Amino acid sequence: MKVIPKFLLFSAEKTASFLIQFTFFHIIKAKSVIFLFFFINIAKTKK
Repeated sequence: MKVIPKFLLFSAEKTASFLIQFTFFHIIKAKSVIFLFFFINIAKTKK
């Protein structure tokens, strides 16, 4: 009986860490895309 909750806890921890990494990666990706777009707009206005 004790093996099942331990396994569930482990899988829940793995899922949580994966979700955190996934969202963190997407936030960084979105920020870099926004920054790139902003930089391109500045370059266009300077020309």
